[in-house]
Amino acid sequence: MSERTLPLATALVLGSAVGSGAIAEEPLRRVWIPSDRPQMTGLALGRMGFDIHGCGQAVQVGGVEIFATIEDVARLDRRGLRPRVLEVGRPFNEIQADLNAANPEVPSGYPDLDAVLAQMDVFAAAYPTLCQKVDLTAKYAMPPTHEGRSIYALKISDNATIDEAEPAVLIVSCHHAREIMTPVIALEAAERLLDGYGSDPRITSAVDAREIWIAPVWNPDGYHHVFTVDGFWRKNRRNNGNGTFGVDLNRNYPFGWSQCGGSQTTSSDIYEGPSPASEAETQTMIAFRDDRRFALVGDVHSFASEVRYGYGCWFHPWDDDLREAARDLSIASGYGGANRSSCCLGGDIHAHASATGAMAFLWETGTSFQPSFSTAQSEAAQVWQGLLALVDRPIPISGRVTAAGQPIAASVELVGVGFQNGEQHGANPRTGLYHVNAPAGMYTVRFEADGFEPQEFAVAYTGDPIVLDVSFGPAACGVADLAFPFGFLDLSDVDAFIAGFVAGDPLVDLAVPFGFIDLSDVDAFIGAFLGGCP
Repeated sequence: MSERTLPLATALVLGSAVGSGAIAEEPLRRVWIPSDRPQMTGLALGRMGFDIHGCGQAVQVGGVEIFATIEDVARLDRRGLRPRVLEVGRPFNEIQADLNAANPEVPSGYPDLDAVLAQMDVFAAAYPTLCQKVDLTAKYAMPPTHEGRSIYALKISDNATIDEAEPAVLIVSCHHAREIMTPVIALEAAERLLDGYGSDPRITSAVDAREIWIAPVWNPDGYHHVFTVDGFWRKNRRNNGNGTFGVDLNRNYPFGWSQCGGSQTTSSDIYEGPSPASEAETQTMIAFRDDRRFALVGDVHSFASEVRYGYGCWFHPWDDDLREAARDLSIASGYGGANRSSCCLGGDIHAHASATGAMAFLWETGTSFQPSFSTAQSEAAQVWQGLLALVDRPIPISGRVTAAGQPIAASVELVGVGFQNGEQHGANPRTGLYHVNAPAGMYTVRFEADGFEPQEFAVAYTGDPIVLDVSFGPAACGVADLAFPFGFLDLSDVDAFIAGFVAGDPLVDLAVPFGFIDLSDVDAFIGAFLGGCP
């Protein structure tokens, strides 16, 4: 169907005809709301639960463009908003077929879900040491999607079959089904990383130093629905039980759920779901996040040609630094530095930033949801440089936390930094890796682990990455008193111990069993010193 305006009555009749066939569910409509005050109208429509896509790009000169159900169109008409249906949703496969029939020179076009998964298989087969295709649903024993599908990602690293202690990076796309350009961008990034390894020094260094995960389609049910039923579909495919379907997956994450930018109306395109993390897709991301503890995250959406950061309606103490980083990534992506704070909470980047301290950004790519495929390819080539700038972005403060040479779980606190919403940092118990994406400044970094004495370090981060490895020893290893004030044994403690030895001063545990310090205690102390105790 062309973008000509349909009379409202005709649109309603056409929708009813579709609904009376094999598919009972109505497709969405692309609708124009005329207004001489479009900003005010856009705000009002947002409060009514409509997706004002692009956090404002729907607001145009002379009106606002939205996507709406047939019932919504009638509701808007009753309110006197004069909705005009521009287009009725139909399978995107049909749209592509029409384009190809009209112009045989048009490329085969956007990949449907099967084609995306097949391309992931091609990458894994062509680069077996660098690339693995991973079924995340199976790996983390998560429930499948509402239509029984798994979620897949590519792991790209110099030794992809091995879990190495390397900072993890995530590029994820297509939380929103109709944003079909985003899987093209994700697959382009994967291909460039793999093709460039060994020949491009920057790419080779990034793949060697990082564990890179790329998930092209996080909403497989919705993406399939776009190609087979309704090209305007945004949400997943939950049956809400009242004749409506779908949850907006990028409003369903627990951090900041239902605080801003979402809706509790089930028919809304920005429906948050019945509860935080109610959806299998969200639960899978949380399990994935908690296992890999990503240091850097890029979530690819469309459209607005900008990079977004932060919490939207909540405070983040490092907003200024995040804004500057988003500007840099925007420049690298060809968007001229355009950036803004998030327009919602309950999203993917908020979940990562708050739980693991990830530096997380959202790309709003392009200028429409479904441009020509050649435009999508050009956009993917342009945005690649921004994604690469994320992948190899230096981590300000990082390292490993171990005990007896083995990785352990530990909390990492930045003493005195004004986080207000329960944000956490910590070391990955699987690798011991931690990261702190702090702006330049002086910090007291406190490490705590069960069964060990806490350790604190004064860190001056001036822009050059700092690697701070931390080794824990048992809290009662006999020399804890000598570790003051730094939380670890250094040469000054050796001096203090030798002085005590010369003076015959028994230092608690080390004096056992004789009640005085002897050469066996010297051996024990040296062993503790070399082991980093306490």
